[in-house]
Amino acid sequence: MLNFAAGPPPLSGQTLLQQATGSMKVVSPFGWVAQVERAALAAECPWHMNWSNTSPSTRQALLEQLPDWYAFATSGSTGQPRSWYRSKAQLLQEVRLLAKLLKAERSSGMISFVPFHHLYGFLNTLLLPLWIGLPVWYYPLGQSLPSIASLPLSHPLFVALPSGLQSILHARRQLSRAREITVVHSAATLPDAGEQLLLRLPKATIVELFGSTETGAVAHRRHRGGLNPYWHLLEDVDVTRETAREISLECSGERLAYGPDGVRLNRWQFDDLVCYFGQRHFIWLGRVSRMVKVNGRRVYLDDLERQLRAVMPCADLACFPVRDKIRGEGYRLSVVPLPGQSLALDTVWQVCREHLAPGVLPLSLALQPSIDRGLLEKVRFVGGLP
Repeated sequence: MLNFAAGPPPLSGQTLLQQATGSMKVVSPFGWVAQVERAALAAECPWHMNWSNTSPSTRQALLEQLPDWYAFATSGSTGQPRSWYRSKAQLLQEVRLLAKLLKAERSSGMISFVPFHHLYGFLNTLLLPLWIGLPVWYYPLGQSLPSIASLPLSHPLFVALPSGLQSILHARRQLSRAREITVVHSAATLPDAGEQLLLRLPKATIVELFGSTETGAVAHRRHRGGLNPYWHLLEDVDVTRETAREISLECSGERLAYGPDGVRLNRWQFDDLVCYFGQRHFIWLGRVSRMVKVNGRRVYLDDLERQLRAVMPCADLACFPVRDKIRGEGYRLSVVPLPGQSLALDTVWQVCREHLAPGVLPLSLALQPSIDRGLLEKVRFVGGLP
């Protein structure tokens, strides 16, 4: 949830204008700060904001009217949610980096599936189109994407979460006419839909962002025609050590967040293991909290989930670490059936046996109506191994 640390200043008499066009709300850019205060409303319905009709001087004036401080809460995927504070200068510095990284000035408009309650959405859905002067269309998760052909976009820039990639993939025929397609993705491991998107849309480039609420974006990798395993540190980020051995990612930089005490973090250690290759490049190995050792074999649950999603006939699934009296550690697999369809546990077991090695099968299975996920689709923290 995004909260203002201080109320936004007045907009010199400019007012918020909204008009309903079907289910789409058209938001006047001149009321955009007021619209941020209505973040809950904006997250529940599609909306459109057109910055291409405003002059650079007007957009700069609006950026200067941003409140000096913002508070962003963590998603709850690695612990209890906690608020971290960012200054306006930090936000604008990151937007500048993102615009350069995404070559956003070449885009004709943006389509976002990411609400701006979270830092990732606030930067990419709200501030980036303002910075460049682009029209942006927002569609909430779970709602179908309308005909892209109706949008005047020869080079769309998508802001995506994992499920958003599937929506883009379904629209590939409409997108085949585009001159270029850029997709920015963050918040979770790139799903199979991302790889399929690269294979079926040769004009598509996926730019993944690596970071957290505490740090902002710290690294990126670019995919075109296939997957690229190497992450590149952003230009204003430093790491404590670069080694070819497995190590926890720890970084420093001026964009690290401020705590409630007003003190900025000096450095931040991620819950991620990496291995460096060359200067300022690394390969991501997995998250410590999402790793279990089954019969002495290290298993990353994120990798298992990705493998199972490609073959399991379900709406959602997740793996949760658990203790085992015999093997020491293991995991429970929770599966959500497709809407209106039944799914037997025997079927789930059969799929697991056919596609997983015998030594890494789940300790138990559960069918449930839904999986508790945060705003950015990460499984909420349920504690480590008991």
